[in-house]
Amino acid sequence: MKNKLLRAFLITFICFAGVVSAVWFGMQKLYEGRFGYGTWVGGVYATGLTPSEVTAELDYKLYENEGVPAVVMLIGRNDRNLAIPTKDLDMSVSYDASVRKAYSEQTPFSLVKGIFSGNYISVNPVTTFDMDALEAAVDSWDIFDVSPDGMHIERHAEGYRLVADTHDSPNRTAILETAAEKISSGEFYVPLDSEGSECYKTYELTENDRSVMDTWKAIEKARAPEISYCMGDEEIVLDASVTDDWIMTSDDLKKALAQSGGAGNRAASGGRALAGEDEEDGDAGVTEADTYLIDGEFVELPSDIRETNGFVECGHGGLIIKGSEIEEFVRELCEKYDTYGVDREFTAADGRKVIIPAGKSTYGNKIDEEAEIEWLKEAVKSGRPQKHEPVLLHSALYLSEDDIGGRYIEVDKANQMLYYFEGGRIDMEIPVVTGCAALRRDTPCGVFDIYFMQKNRTLRGEGYTSFVKFWMAFTGHYGIHDASWRNKFGGDLYINSGSHGCVNIPTADAEELYNKVEAGLPVIVHD
Repeated sequence: MKNKLLRAFLITFICFAGVVSAVWFGMQKLYEGRFGYGTWVGGVYATGLTPSEVTAELDYKLYENEGVPAVVMLIGRNDRNLAIPTKDLDMSVSYDASVRKAYSEQTPFSLVKGIFSGNYISVNPVTTFDMDALEAAVDSWDIFDVSPDGMHIERHAEGYRLVADTHDSPNRTAILETAAEKISSGEFYVPLDSEGSECYKTYELTENDRSVMDTWKAIEKARAPEISYCMGDEEIVLDASVTDDWIMTSDDLKKALAQSGGAGNRAASGGRALAGEDEEDGDAGVTEADTYLIDGEFVELPSDIRETNGFVECGHGGLIIKGSEIEEFVRELCEKYDTYGVDREFTAADGRKVIIPAGKSTYGNKIDEEAEIEWLKEAVKSGRPQKHEPVLLHSALYLSEDDIGGRYIEVDKANQMLYYFEGGRIDMEIPVVTGCAALRRDTPCGVFDIYFMQKNRTLRGEGYTSFVKFWMAFTGHYGIHDASWRNKFGGDLYINSGSHGCVNIPTADAEELYNKVEAGLPVIVHD
């Protein structure tokens, strides 16, 4: 009984195996050169299709949706990009290689999988291009034209500046390899500076770079502190744009040596020799020694100096501040703001340009130049930011280039008029009588200020006594006052019946003017 059952089982198994084998070989023959049953390739139902037919469908979809892009973009640092037209690279994009590879990898198990669960195969398009054309395009890129210059120091309007041209250099080999790899995989936007990329070679500091950095640190240490001069409403800031010119450079040293009349290593300090050179008496061009700020003191130029990166260092490496530049700054400050004892050009009320000679004025500012030089040198030595008002030997109402301002009195003797200006505009126009021309009692011309005011004053002089209600003195015994004994003003009265030198005005006008002015107000008297 058992033998009959075993025999029946074997016969059944052999028959089944035969049927399966027949079906198997039949399907193999049916799909020969084609994708097997239940196969999907890249989203295309590939059952019974040849690799070429599948490729045609996939390529059609590719070009219908995107196709080959117009350019390949290589993205470098700092927006330094390169656009390469794909036509120049003879580029093509196709699924052919991927599809053929997928077909070659089919196995009997692929057929079984397709029958029972479906066989889904992913494929990507393959990009082909001319590598020589890619190299030529990359070699034409201007990022290879500029190599880092390293560190150097430049003078700008705002002072010295450390210029660190130390950017990493583009690595041609790595750029080509990265671009070729990305393009081959179908990526046409290629960042070259991504994490882990070797497309840029890291810049390494040179010995010269380190030397320049040391000099820059010395500049920052030697640089004068920010000092502000308060000139009335104006503030003059001595920041690096000004004070960096005080740092001694190699060119300064050459000029100093030339001015000293010496050759070779002769110092700027009055012809005193540097190391290894003897002094000689009677050198032409020898002058009083300049002083230089070294180690917190102003001294003559020492012999142990050297030139480094365009600057002059003393023995221990510190830079040198030129005392002569500090003095020159103060002299220029005085020249700009000193208004006392200088010729003045003034625009009269009638539009005329009036020149008032220096010796005829008592009004103006005069800076104590010597005191300011000493103060500024001490301020620089201190290293602390400071604000300062200059010491004045003589002061005007305003400490500025325009020390008269928009509020003043003008006495025009030629037209016998007095004008009171407020805010730069005429506020009062008053006819006057000035000093008697026939008796040579002329009213002095010049720029003055009201230095004294008094009501109800008796004026006394040689041969006269006069009571006035409003007295406004502007220089010596000359002033502006009312003249109740007159009933006419202006015209040519001053020629034969003028005053003793004062400026006479009507009483009502004198009272109004008196109430508007105060001591210190500028008074300009001109012909």
